[in-house]
Amino acid sequence: MPTRRDVLQALAASALLPGCLPARPRPKASSTVVITPGDPRYAGLVRGNNPRFEASPGAFHLCADAEGVAHAVEAGLRTASRKITVRSGGHCYENFVCDNQGGVLIDVSGLKTIRRETDGTYRVDAGCTIGDAYTQLYSNYNVFLPLGTCFSVGLGGHITGGGFGVWSRPYGLSVDYLHAVELVHVDERGQVVARKYSLDTPADREVVWAHQGGGGGNFGIVTSFWFKAPPAPPATVHQAGLSWDWAAVTRRHYGQILRAFGDFLDEHNQPGSPFDGLYTSLGLGHRPEAGSIGVGALYVGDEPERIDAFFDYMRARVDLPGDCHRPAGAASCIATAPWFQVVTSQAGGTNREDRLKYKSAYYKQTFPDRQIDVLYRYLVEQPAFPADWFTIIVGSYGGAVNRRASSETAASQREAIMKLQFIAGWRGPARDEACIQWLGNFYRELYADAGGEPTPNEVYDGCYVNYPDVDLEDWPRLYYKDNYPALTRVKRRLDPLDVFHHAQSVRVG
Repeated sequence: MPTRRDVLQALAASALLPGCLPARPRPKASSTVVITPGDPRYAGLVRGNNPRFEASPGAFHLCADAEGVAHAVEAGLRTASRKITVRSGGHCYENFVCDNQGGVLIDVSGLKTIRRETDGTYRVDAGCTIGDAYTQLYSNYNVFLPLGTCFSVGLGGHITGGGFGVWSRPYGLSVDYLHAVELVHVDERGQVVARKYSLDTPADREVVWAHQGGGGGNFGIVTSFWFKAPPAPPATVHQAGLSWDWAAVTRRHYGQILRAFGDFLDEHNQPGSPFDGLYTSLGLGHRPEAGSIGVGALYVGDEPERIDAFFDYMRARVDLPGDCHRPAGAASCIATAPWFQVVTSQAGGTNREDRLKYKSAYYKQTFPDRQIDVLYRYLVEQPAFPADWFTIIVGSYGGAVNRRASSETAASQREAIMKLQFIAGWRGPARDEACIQWLGNFYRELYADAGGEPTPNEVYDGCYVNYPDVDLEDWPRLYYKDNYPALTRVKRRLDPLDVFHHAQSVRVG
């Protein structure tokens, strides 16, 4: 297991997005396997990647094709609870999948096809992981999708939630390339429907649109995605990190670092900026757990000196020398490597024992002064906190993501400059309440100027649906903004009986 310092240093040095956990054993892609409580394999399937949640369905259906998924849905409709949940990679941050007592939990991780079709689109099954997609699309076709970094995350949830990753600033979101989906859902008569919906068919467009960021588990079960014109991967990637030793950082320096990071992104947010190819991250850990505070930079393009320009910008606004992580014997702080080598080095992974709680926020501007005060107080001045570790990953947004209007896809955050992920980790269920309460208090105070949540306004732009948080009160607006009414219309069309539902699923009406 990596130490907390390892996690924080990785954030600064390589812009790695954390939270990725190892994949579960996958079913053989030959037929549906049904596992009930009497089966010795049952206990190994009840938990996803967050041990806070355990399922107790009447049966697990480990499916290998769309037909098997359709039969599993039919089986779920015959149970007393009629509860049907779906799992791809098992990384859901809340209890949306495991909240299944007596129903059917459908595991689609056996759906593994990746191929180029005769029409030039690329079919990627929903059971594929991020690692599967990167590896096979690159090795077989020399294309890629701008996905996340964690190889074990399943695409069934990752894509439907928007598919953000470190490649999004130069290439956009993965859903910007989504052209069609194969969906298993239940119509108004209670009949199971399995069919393909494509942007080529005008009547299907709103269905595809809803899956371009509308969230998983809302309308049915996606079994396959088709992507059109995905880009070729960059030949090389340039990376570097800049950090400041906590021993020398004062309250003034802390504010300077945060403001400079946000100001840089604000100045280079619009598509077409010479910094579109630059992804940057800032790791804000709990001071006693972190040896330094730092920023990471990852660049694709012909001008790696853009990293130097970013670091110069930070140095000019922070009156404390920063340490550039220069490889031993190297003349430059910037390390260059082939794209696929970088992708595989960022694959991530840790144990499945930490109990986790997450929150998120998008920003349209840099951090307000009041928020810097709150961050400093909670993360620096108050050394005691109940979790074993805590971090906020501040990732750059904008660039190619903001080429599209908010209404063009269901992924509505198209004006943001930063995306924050809050992560707390601890061991043992006895500490759940204290850890969740601490993070909740911190979050509410941080966004007190917007009612306790990052409600979309001139500063904030809501929350990321792929980092779900059941504590959010106005989650429809925070996740979807003005797109929510259209999503309810698609819900009425595809799932009028509300067969597919969880604590924050799109409502029928």
